[in-house]
Amino acid sequence: MVRCFLLLVLSHYFMGLQAQNVLKEGKVLFDINYENVPVQYQSKVEQLAKDAVIYFKGNKSRTEMGIGIFGKNTTIVDKDSNTVYVLLTVFGNRFALKKTTQELTQLKNPNQLLLKPVLLPDDRVIAGFKCKHLVLKTVMQSDTLESHCWYSPEIIPINFNNDPSFEQIEGMVLEFYIQADQMKIHLKAKEVASVPIESTQFKVPINYQMLDEVELNKRMEAIMNKSRD
Repeated sequence: MVRCFLLLVLSHYFMGLQAQNVLKEGKVLFDINYENVPVQYQSKVEQLAKDAVIYFKGNKSRTEMGIGIFGKNTTIVDKDSNTVYVLLTVFGNRFALKKTTQELTQLKNPNQLLLKPVLLPDDRVIAGFKCKHLVLKTVMQSDTLESHCWYSPEIIPINFNNDPSFEQIEGMVLEFYIQADQMKIHLKAKEVASVPIESTQFKVPINYQMLDEVELNKRMEAIMNKSRD
């Protein structure tokens, strides 16, 4: 009886240590590269994001990504309230769109079918964290899209691109690539910093105008038309 009690206490102790080792607050800096770009898209590559940063604290995250000459795209996710805010800065205009996490992931493709992820044995160390290799497969109509990611169970999971398949991953994705229109999109973390994050990072600034999706599309279309004049 005493031995069983000691084993139980020790198991809880070591489980507690393991839980404490998971990074729950900090930021991750990513580089974004585009490979094998088709000729017809090469002139538009400069308009695509070249880097990104994720701030995270518990169940809240903030992902910032540049959108070339247009400005910046920021996504704030609060899992506690099931709320997502998309902040757009386009040619000096600041707009905010509110969604639930389900609504935002469904925008990717409501008809996609997620297949069971495949874990491969080739682990690697990225930005100082040991990562596991996972292959994600998604069926859309008659096509099967395959993406590869390396994730670290030592960091809390953040679905930074609102991809439904990311909900299956038990850790932070630090490297990810996917083939899209013959082009390879590759994200890789260059730094993971364990730093305190202010709660203001997860709030919508007062200088952003809150719009619904219909009004936002109208404003964006008007801005794009004006930029072509």
